[in-house]
Amino acid sequence: IRANHLSGNCHYKRELMKGFLKIKGHEPECVKRRALLSVKNNPHCSEKAAEAAVEKVWDMCYNDPRPFDKAL
Repeated sequence: IRANHLSGNCHYKRELMKGFLKIKGHEPECVKRRALLSVKNNPHCSEKAAEAAVEKVWDMCYNDPRPFDKAL
């Protein structure tokens, strides 16, 4: 979640180039989509377990800018 959120990969311009046309609210959706894909890549993790894991840590991870908060 943090990697996808802080990397800039979910910037709206990148999303538009990938065919995702939603501008408002796109970033959290992109971050969640990419995090879920990443967790589901584990062959020992079911889709349901991946969704539960992402949801469980979503608020904490999405709102954590460390270590980049020190540079701001």
